[in-house]
Amino acid sequence: MTKIGNNKNSIFDIFNYAIMSILCITILFPLIDMLWTSLTPVNTIRLSYLLPSSSISFDAYTYIFTENSMFAALGVSVFRTVVGTILHLIIVLLAAYPMSKSDLKG
Repeated sequence: MTKIGNNKNSIFDIFNYAIMSILCITILFPLIDMLWTSLTPVNTIRLSYLLPSSSISFDAYTYIFTENSMFAALGVSVFRTVVGTILHLIIVLLAAYPMSKSDLKG
C-alpha cells in the first residue's frame, strides 16, 4: 500500500508540472505570435509589435492564396517528400537485405 501524501512524489510532481508548463509556453508563444502577426495589418505591425492591434486584416492570407507561388512551393515540397521517402526505402531495403542473410560473404 502506498501513501498518498508522499513528500518526494509531491515535490517531483510540482517540479514536473512547472517544467512542462514552461516548455508548453515556449512552444505555444511563437505560434500564437505568428498567428497574431499574420492577422495584423501591415502598416501597424511595427508600431504595435508587443501590443495587440485593434483591427484584424486577412490581406496576407488573400495574397498567399491568390498567388501561384504558394501552390508551386507546395508541389515542390510534396514531390521532395514522396521521392525522398521512396529513395530512402529503396536504399534501406538494399542495405538491410544483405545484413539479414548470414550466409552471404562480406
